[in-house]
Amino acid sequence: MLTRLNYDARIAKSDELEHIYMMGFDVWSDGTSQVEYLANCRTSSKYARGIWYVLTSDDQPISSLITYKLEPNQVGIGSIATPISYRKRGYASELIKRVMDEFDATLDVPTYFLYTDISPTFYERFGFKALPLEFQKYESSTCMIKPGRKQVPLTDSTLPKYF
Repeated sequence: MLTRLNYDARIAKSDELEHIYMMGFDVWSDGTSQVEYLANCRTSSKYARGIWYVLTSDDQPISSLITYKLEPNQVGIGSIATPISYRKRGYASELIKRVMDEFDATLDVPTYFLYTDISPTFYERFGFKALPLEFQKYESSTCMIKPGRKQVPLTDSTLPKYF
C-alpha cells in the first residue's frame, strides 16, 4: 500500500516529457519505432493542449496523466500510464486521486470525463460510470463520466470528443 507522504504529485517539468511519453510506448506505439513514437508525441496537438501531471518518488516520475480543461467545471483525464516495471502497485490510482483532489479543491465540483482502453471497472472505484451505449463514439475506448454537482446533459454536442 502507498504511503501518501512518500510520493509527490505535481505538474510535470518540460524535461520529463520524453520519459512520460515512453510510459505508454508498449500500449500506444502502434508498431512504430521508439524514434517515430517520440516524434509523434512531441508534435501532438492533443498533448500540447493539456497539462501533464506526474506522481514521483525521489523526484522521479513513476506514473503520469494528462488533463484538459473542457467546459467550465469540466475536466478531461487521459493518457494515464505507468512504466512496465512500476505497474500494479497503485501508482496510477494514487495519481488519479491526487489530481482529482486538486481539481475538486479549485473548481466548483467539476465533472470529469475520460476515455478508457482498459476495463471500465478500474475507473468505477473513482466514481466514474460508463456512458450509455448511444453516447459511445469509439469501439476501442469507453467514454466515462464522473458527474459534478451540476449535471451535464448527455447529447452529442455536450460530450467531449476523444481528447
